[in-house]
Formats: sequence, C-alpha cells, structure tokens
Amino acid sequence: MSISTDDESQAVRSSDLVKSAWILLETSVKHYKMGLNILDGSNLPAAQLAPAKNETLVAIAYSAMFMASLAPRFFLAAEKREALLVSAEVCSIWAAREVGLSFLNEGTEAVHLADKRTNSWRADEAGKRAVILLLRIWWHRAVTSQTIDVDTKTHAKDAVETIVKRVKDKEGTKEGDVFRMRHWLYVQEGELDVAEELFWRCVCRILRGGPGFVMR
Repeated sequence: MSISTDDESQAVRSSDLVKSAWILLETSVKHYKMGLNILDGSNLPAAQLAPAKNETLVAIAYSAMFMASLAPRFFLAAEKREALLVSAEVCSIWAAREVGLSFLNEGTEAVHLADKRTNSWRADEAGKRAVILLLRIWWHRAVTSQTIDVDTKTHAKDAVETIVKRVKDKEGTKEGDVFRMRHWLYVQEGELDVAEELFWRCVCRILRGGPGFVMR
C-alpha cells in the first residue's frame, strides 16, 4: 500500500494521485454501503444473501484500510486513520459472521454453535478471506502506529498468531489460502512491500506449525 514520492519528471504529482485515490475510495465506500442496505432489504435466499453481504463488507473493509494507509501523505487520512482502521476491523469481523465463521474471531464454542453455515465452498472461501483480511488490518495498525507501545504490539502479535492457528485447526486453512489472498491483493495493488511480504511469510510459517513473529 504505497504511492511513490513526487518526481519533477512526472506529469502528475503523487500528492494529486493520493487525493484522487482518497476521493475514489470514499465514493466507493458510500456506494458499497448503499449496496449493503439494498441487500438487507432484498428477498434473496439466505444461501445467496450471505456471500453477497460478505463480499460487500470485505470491499468496505479493504477500502477503509487503504484510505487509512494514505495517512502519511494526506491530512484527512491522518485525521481519520484510527476510525478507518476500526471500521475496517468491524466490517471484516461482520463479513466473517455473515457466512458463519465468526467463531474464528470469537473463539468460543457457543459462537461456533450459533454460527449459520451455508454449506457453500464459495461462502467458506469468502469467510476465510475476511478473517485473513482482519489479520492484515491488525498487522498494519501495529507496524504503522507511531505511538503504539510494546505491550499493545505484543498483544496484536499474539492475536494474529491465535487466529492463524485457529483457522488452520478449525477450517483447514493452508498456505494456498494465503497465496490466493496475496494474489487478490496483487491484482488490487501490484507488488507488496518488503515488510508485508515478511508478514505473509510469517503467517505461512505459523500454518506450517512454526513460530510467528509477524509484527516486526
């Protein structure tokens, strides 16, 4: 999640690109939220409604996180950074809940029993994507917050490792799921930076049963 710095040889300044990105993302979030309201009032069967709401919520979460990532370059993003990350986190959790995977976040048997699964491979994959996106949001907050203390960073690291182990044990999540997520991110953003590549390698290492240390 980065936009290059200004270069006099460039026809368009990167600061202008950041502002344009903010406007487009802000507009897309408004439209996604409108779509969510339409889905809430629709008569779609549950098996179709749940994945549709999940995908819309994931889109909102992703857009909100991208907007937050513009904080170093755009004053509005800096002002709203924490609120955007909270929104991204909430929407990711909600997206997982829509397809019956909220127990992966909550971790309790009661939630597991209450979750409503759709018996759909597509819905299960969408749910895992929502959970993996949540991990990315936690990681992003931990490594980009200037004032974060050691205890908070350690808690975020432990939370990520707990969820990764849970999706592995409960849903059989493997490295291939992470590769699909990275490909999805590549389509959206292009090459990931070195720090994020390290994060995903650490997630894969946890899935293989190794140590984590994903919050460096």
